Amino acid sequence: MLAAQIARLAVGLAGFSGVLLCHGVWAAPPELPEGAARAIRANFPGLAVTGVGRERERGAWYYEVNLKGGGRHFGVEVTEEGVIGEIEGVVKFGDLPDELLQKARERVGSGHVTRVEKHERRGIARNGKLVPLSEPRISYDVKYVDASGRRREFQLASNQILELPDAVRKQIEGRFAGAKITEVEAEDDEGVIIHAVTLSQQGETFELDALADGRIIAMETAAQLSSVPKHSLALVQSDKGVRTTDVQRLYRRETWATVEKGRLVERRDVTYIIRVFRKDAEREYRFDSRGRLLNRPAWQDRADDDESAEGGDDDDEGGTGRHGDHD
Repeated sequence: MLAAQIARLAVGLAGFSGVLLCHGVWAAPPELPEGAARAIRANFPGLAVTGVGRERERGAWYYEVNLKGGGRHFGVEVTEEGVIGEIEGVVKFGDLPDELLQKARERVGSGHVTRVEKHERRGIARNGKLVPLSEPRISYDVKYVDASGRRREFQLASNQILELPDAVRKQIEGRFAGAKITEVEAEDDEGVIIHAVTLSQQGETFELDALADGRIIAMETAAQLSSVPKHSLALVQSDKGVRTTDVQRLYRRETWATVEKGRLVERRDVTYIIRVFRKDAEREYRFDSRGRLLNRPAWQDRADDDESAEGGDDDDEGGTGRHGDHD
């Protein structure tokens, strides 16, 4: 039964499904590009779209689509081309696989679990794009209140508890003194665990990817005008679709290594990102280190950022959400 499959967040397509029905005919919500809408229609029949937001992870943009059906709520990451990143939903603590359930119980101890989220990762961010994985990767976020009343959480995947390693914390403390860790997520990229960390320092937010041994393999920061190739800026400013009143933001993403077929490959790469946005729309230009345009910019409707598509707080069984660094 679909309800049972939804409740268990089955890996198969029948277990994760979503559409918006208008007078019996499927229709994409206006915020969703056609490629993304087709992917939702093909992979998730039977659920209703309840919200659409736009987010960015490790340099890759995607749409966060909230789905509802069978009394449950789900979040699905999908790119405008239709690549599915992650499927997220709430499950019961007792539904964890036996080997993970035992580890989770040991970690929670005399505390009590408030929420368990299951994540099925089908695509992962590489070099600023979401690319499909050869097979889905499953992980769980367990949120709980410990014996002292403090709210905590941890990730479970590959039969282990995934936390930000001390080596990564020390690297961050040494290189970014005073920076605050605002979000941490461990991702299994074809067997290589990557810790994606969001930091805040002196009003600026930036992201980095690190390995368990503390090596930083990618980082994205705000860029200065002087660091961006001049002809890249000229191309954006000469674009007839860009107004002089549009706001522009610049970013620099530097990569030192990437994952290919389950192996870490050293490869240095620099990408400059220029975002142009106005009240109701935005577009993004991506350039390589020589200033060559890497994408075909198009205006996209702006969706509410951050928590607009999350659908609830940590204790609300109906919503979905990402975790920060509470430990």
